[in-house]
Amino acid sequence: MDEQATGALPTSNLRAIAAEVMTITTTRSDEVGGRTVESFHGTLTRDSQAAYAYVGPRFREQGYTALLREERQGVSLVAMPGVIEAASSRLWLAVLLFALTVVSTTFVGGLDGERASIWG
Repeated sequence: MDEQATGALPTSNLRAIAAEVMTITTTRSDEVGGRTVESFHGTLTRDSQAAYAYVGPRFREQGYTALLREERQGVSLVAMPGVIEAASSRLWLAVLLFALTVVSTTFVGGLDGERASIWG
């Protein structure tokens, strides 16, 4: 079976990418849902944001999503099979909900103001 077609790469390819941003002390492979999840544990050789900015796109090109997390004894860089695509922003929905909130709170405040005035 072709590894590229299933979204799996040999550990050495992912390890080489990870080694660019961290000193790897241990590597772990787990089977999750029939797919291999690779984990690299060690210490970062650069800032975490810079490390993720380097690793994220390279893992994505290979069909993986990179997860970087801090652990008790260093960091863990996890290669999850599959690419998580960012959802498109729906700015119009946020603006609509904000406008409805302003209108509804103004309306309810106006109703309450008719019953009891703070000025006497």
